[in-house]
Amino acid sequence: MREFIILLHVVGSIGMGLYLLLPFLVMRLGTLAKPLQEGYVAMILAANRIGQYLLVVQLLTGGYLISKAGVSSSWIITVIVLFVAAGAVTGIIAKPLKKLKQDGEDSNASVTLAKINTLATLVSVIFLLIVILMVYRDLI
Repeated sequence: MREFIILLHVVGSIGMGLYLLLPFLVMRLGTLAKPLQEGYVAMILAANRIGQYLLVVQLLTGGYLISKAGVSSSWIITVIVLFVAAGAVTGIIAKPLKKLKQDGEDSNASVTLAKINTLATLVSVIFLLIVILMVYRDLI
């Protein structure tokens, strides 16, 4: 059972690697024409939704693995806070993406793009911190 949970956890973390690439994917949004931008935003929205489902898988499998591992309480609290923050930011980023998909080349598109880029960078940093804490459990 433990090996299967670890497999699910590793597959989920590979899928969540999208969030490390997200700032680079979002940078390209401003350079695309409106028809291409709509499809590109739809692709990012779909990938974000899959990433959110994988985040839930990570929480469930990680919770099981934490119960079997001897890690400190401060590490557990830090990781849970980072996962909740990642979930919040990935949920928040969906609204400006949907707005950009609807509005397209509106006058506020540059403001919306800047917001999306900031949120994408934030979720990328959060995910990088999670990966670092998973590899180096003795840091906290």
